[in-house]
Amino acid sequence: MMERDLSKFTQLMNYLESLKQSGIRYVPLKNKIDISYLTGSKDRSESFAKPVKEERKVDRPAAQGKRRGMDSKQGRARSIDLKGDKDITIRKDIEFYEPMESSLFSMDDDRDDYKSFQDLQGAVQRCTKCPLANGRTNVVFGEGNENADLMFIGEGPGNHEDLQGRPFVGRAGKLLDKMIAAMGFSRKEVYIGNIIKCRAPENRDPLPDEVAACLPYLKAQIAFIKPKVMVLLGAVALRALVQKNVGISKIRGQFLDYHGVPLMPTFHPAYLLRYPAKKKETWEDLQKIMAYLKKE
Repeated sequence: MMERDLSKFTQLMNYLESLKQSGIRYVPLKNKIDISYLTGSKDRSESFAKPVKEERKVDRPAAQGKRRGMDSKQGRARSIDLKGDKDITIRKDIEFYEPMESSLFSMDDDRDDYKSFQDLQGAVQRCTKCPLANGRTNVVFGEGNENADLMFIGEGPGNHEDLQGRPFVGRAGKLLDKMIAAMGFSRKEVYIGNIIKCRAPENRDPLPDEVAACLPYLKAQIAFIKPKVMVLLGAVALRALVQKNVGISKIRGQFLDYHGVPLMPTFHPAYLLRYPAKKKETWEDLQKIMAYLKKE
């Protein structure tokens, strides 16, 4: 028993040392997000979709505080005040909104059951772990560059995705393509996946048991791909991977930590189709990723 405890302690120390060597550090944070590095950056949010007049206001939690974005007249970026949130400055030694809880296991452990990425894909194609398998037309495993620096994670397939067996191919997918292009990438350069691999009836949110059955597959995908940054599209992806019941509006635009890999939560493209005024905030989030990846 003592030998096993010593082994786990050694794994933990090695993990912490690897974080230190990678230049990632955790520090106490304050109540302001510094986005001064966006000064003079062209606003490409209008390229996501044609502007549509917003019909109604979106409810915002009182604790969220007042957000301020880009100065539309002079094109300058300024700080965004968020009551109760923490400071994030984009630089080489990135500061996370909230460090991941210490784990005795590395991300590589999530892929131990599979010999290769193709072996993982075959396992997903054969999966019948939850009732969603009974109603699917196709499994939507994911697609893109298996060595991508940038990975997008959505909620799950809809009707178009279920028919084609590909992620994000409907209206929301077309908008996501524009978002990726605005960042200076092509769809083939990134990897796109989902929390669940089979369509839920009526496009409802996945149930906890469905997420629990499918999440190990996504974690294995991440372990194989080893992206430098991941984008969580919407609240379902955020809650499933981070396992915290927090609203996307409160935490979007702030880097989270997944085994040392930065996670950027932002609005889902389907939400942006309903509320196009939110494209500007989403563009600010994407610019932070571009700055981290040094993508002009």
